[in-house]
Amino acid sequence: MDAGIASVVAAIIAAAAAGVGLVITKENKTSEFRQAWIDGLREELAELMENFLQLRTTPPEKLPEVAGKIYFLSAKVKLRLSSKNLTNEESQLLKIIEDYILKMDRSSNITDVVRQYFEYSSSVLKTEWERVKRGEKKYRVAITVSYSILVFLGLYFASRFIPAISEKILEIIEFLNYSLF
Repeated sequence: MDAGIASVVAAIIAAAAAGVGLVITKENKTSEFRQAWIDGLREELAELMENFLQLRTTPPEKLPEVAGKIYFLSAKVKLRLSSKNLTNEESQLLKIIEDYILKMDRSSNITDVVRQYFEYSSSVLKTEWERVKRGEKKYRVAITVSYSILVFLGLYFASRFIPAISEKILEIIEFLNYSLF
């Protein structure tokens, strides 16, 4: 291989690696922020339910304080979940907060409310956790592309410098070229 071509190939590989590195770094940071968001939501949901459950045992003179906490935490949860594209679980969770928790009905049977609240809360948190675990879409694409390029380059250089397997690898590369492009 000519030195000029080798330099160009090395520069392309270095540029691609730098680009992939930037995407991975950015997406890792996004995942960190998303994890902090999940932790904050979990804490707020737990505090909201704690205060809601305290309503039954709170003396009348302390009700305004507990009610204030409930309104504040409800607002925080709503702001975290406010979006044009709410999932069904997020919508149901907000509905429970609106219909039961903010009305602060101390006389109703709260067993069903608590069960539904925890069911939808858990589902929302699990969905977000799965998203963090998978990584952002750009991250997954960058990883897939970089691995594909590495495999392609490995096959290409193996075919150029290992004559015994050269013909078989070239057939694979040719097949990949036709099926990918």
